[in-house]
Amino acid sequence: MAQRDGPDVVPGPLHRVPAHPLDAHATVYASPRYQGLRLVSRLARRGGPVDVAGGWFDAGDYLKFTETASFDATVLQVVLRDHARGPWAGALRAEARHGTDWLMKLWDPGRRVLYAQVGLGDGNGGSVLGDHDVWRLPQSDDARHPRPGAPDYFVSHRPVFAANAPGRLISPNLAGRVAAALALCAQVQADADPGYARRCLQAGQAIYDQANTHPQGGLLTAFPHDYYSEQEWRDDLELGAVELYLATRRLGGAGLPHPDANRYLSPAGRWADAYMSSRLNGVDSLNLYDVSALAHADLVRVLRSPEYVALQRVRRNGVNVSTDPGSLLADLRAQLRLAASRAGRDPFGFGSVSGSSDTVPHALGVAATARIYDGLAGTAQYEGLARRELGWTLGANAWGQSFTVGAGSAFPRCLSHQVANLAGSLTGRGALLWGATVDGPNTSGSVRERGAPDGFRRCASPGLAGFDGRGMHYRDDVTSASTSEPTDDYAALAMLAFAQQASG
Repeated sequence: MAQRDGPDVVPGPLHRVPAHPLDAHATVYASPRYQGLRLVSRLARRGGPVDVAGGWFDAGDYLKFTETASFDATVLQVVLRDHARGPWAGALRAEARHGTDWLMKLWDPGRRVLYAQVGLGDGNGGSVLGDHDVWRLPQSDDARHPRPGAPDYFVSHRPVFAANAPGRLISPNLAGRVAAALALCAQVQADADPGYARRCLQAGQAIYDQANTHPQGGLLTAFPHDYYSEQEWRDDLELGAVELYLATRRLGGAGLPHPDANRYLSPAGRWADAYMSSRLNGVDSLNLYDVSALAHADLVRVLRSPEYVALQRVRRNGVNVSTDPGSLLADLRAQLRLAASRAGRDPFGFGSVSGSSDTVPHALGVAATARIYDGLAGTAQYEGLARRELGWTLGANAWGQSFTVGAGSAFPRCLSHQVANLAGSLTGRGALLWGATVDGPNTSGSVRERGAPDGFRRCASPGLAGFDGRGMHYRDDVTSASTSEPTDDYAALAMLAFAQQASG
């Protein structure tokens, strides 16, 4: 909730107030060109105004990305659908809807355009400043009144960048994952707001139709691509297909572009097989860049369902699913075997397949995948791995630190997060960004690249360098974004892992 942008914010302990009203009538610009993180093109207007107000800040800055928002909304709604019980389910439902409301704004059905980003992260260091050049509270952007052409013009008049030209295809990672998020919206909102659920599903089906299934070159994630270096996309299309199947069955086909849910079964199996035979298979685990665990899990459930078994008895039904539950479970098991092997060689049981980068989200992803697999396989084979990985993120590590704010007695207190730094406590007590989850230990090169724009509040960082080792380094320091910046996708993974723990 603390990451909300726009008019509908929750004040909370950090006293958030509405911000960025200009996003409600923002200008669309041509895709900017970068060399690394340096802007090397002028921003050229292409259209607008468009209403992109709302959504979530991506991390400690104030940018908003379809890449991450679609992942966050997907994971939150999986938690809501599969694990939410008790009084907190209502708050989670409201937060998930805040995310899907924004994703719906990003889709222009008339022009068949999906918007990919709101805000300019990095400028050219001189004539054009970006979000990352200024340390401030978000509402201060609204008090700026820069003239067009002023260096800070795009800090308050935030540009919008599209994922595709009108009628052109969309990068498959974005098309698949946004479709999945909106199909999950249809599933979880079906009873509470059937009209809204159907609108989500209509948009999800249309966006999935626009997926570029033969991408050339790199995937579109953000501008610049260096912010999010995703390479895999077949898992996103698998997830989109299986969630569209479930949603279309749940709501019925009336008024939809594709009323027959079964049309999504063959693509789901085809993209699952394509993912499992990809050169990238087995090099990652559940996180922003790989959602195969979620996709495989729901596809296994579908292939085991009475509806699918009955469908197989009908000759010439036109549905050919090329994979099977055994193959999908074997793929999940292979990920977990690798993680378990690495955990066995680490003194603290850290089993991430990513090595020394993005350690916390990968540990959380392994924990979540272990419990997904055991639940589907009817075993407790990887419960110990799940507990070790979750324990590692909560303090059973070389630094004795939990990497989630408020969890345990020693947790991050010097966040690389502007609102937390400027409006919150720096002592670990009082006004905190509760639940924020940081990246945690990282490579030595990342830790050396430290700094922040002028204006941040310094805080007493605990001396943790003496516990570094095995290629990993951790700093609880506002100037160490690579280790102490919380992001939405980390928080979403933590919520999934903790919800599994609570419901198990």
